[in-house]
Amino acid sequence: RHFIPALTKAGYRVAVFDAPGHGSNPGKYSDILKFSDSLVAIQQLLGPVNTVIAHSLGAMATTLATHRGLLPARLVLIAPNLDINEMFDSYAHLLNLRAGLKQQFQQYVKYKIDQLISIENSWDLFNTKFLLEENEQSGLLVFDAEDEEVPQQHLKEIQNHWITAEVIKTRGLGHVRLLKDHAVINKIVDYLNK
Repeated sequence: RHFIPALTKAGYRVAVFDAPGHGSNPGKYSDILKFSDSLVAIQQLLGPVNTVIAHSLGAMATTLATHRGLLPARLVLIAPNLDINEMFDSYAHLLNLRAGLKQQFQQYVKYKIDQLISIENSWDLFNTKFLLEENEQSGLLVFDAEDEEVPQQHLKEIQNHWITAEVIKTRGLGHVRLLKDHAVINKIVDYLNK
């Protein structure tokens, strides 16, 4: 919501949505495919998409959507986590989960993904290499040096796989405050106006 005034002032038409099972949408549950397919549906409804701005897990859904028919001219990925194994490790560490509990939860999610995507090794789709493979799309990668949810090594891996992206690196905003920081928002709008 913090981006909307700056984007509309710059002349952009902004489409925002609550992912399935989020916000005002009914239901309590969602999954990465429903989230991803929502982006494709918005494109089908509104026509060509200039830019998708996505944060954290939304970045994973967005990059997956580019493999499922989403064709934005540009991507802006803010504090993205594009590797499901890395994500599990980070959250297990943040929540101080025991190894056995982490493994049980990971196995449960793998099982659910296999039910959603009926291909062998579906878990392997959710990694940086696959999600950014052959990605020549222009874009902007925004992250903070003190992000506690996405390790810096993972962000470097994203940079290595997405060589066409420009980078904005901040310090002291963490994982979420990036979304509210006026300087970051202005830099993103400046990038879009190039």
